[in-house]
Amino acid sequence: MNLEQAEQFRQQKRSEGAISDGCTFAPELGTPCCEMHDYLRRFKPEGITAPEADKLFRECIQAKGHPLLAWVYWSLVVLARKLNFFN
Repeated sequence: MNLEQAEQFRQQKRSEGAISDGCTFAPELGTPCCEMHDYLRRFKPEGITAPEADKLFRECIQAKGHPLLAWVYWSLVVLARKLNFFN
């Protein structure tokens, strides 16, 4: 799945009424990338894995013009996943 497909998936799930808490600890980031990440992790389209969802999350933030912030937030979600923070 590429970023464009992931964004389409986000829009589809949102139109179906799926709920996301957005950016759990980073409300200033905005919600589209965080919603996408939430939906990819929860619904696992095409068997997408957590690392793949995390990568798309990073790419989404980079595409919004925040390359450094993308790596910071990607690192945090990977760390949270490895520590089993959200499960």
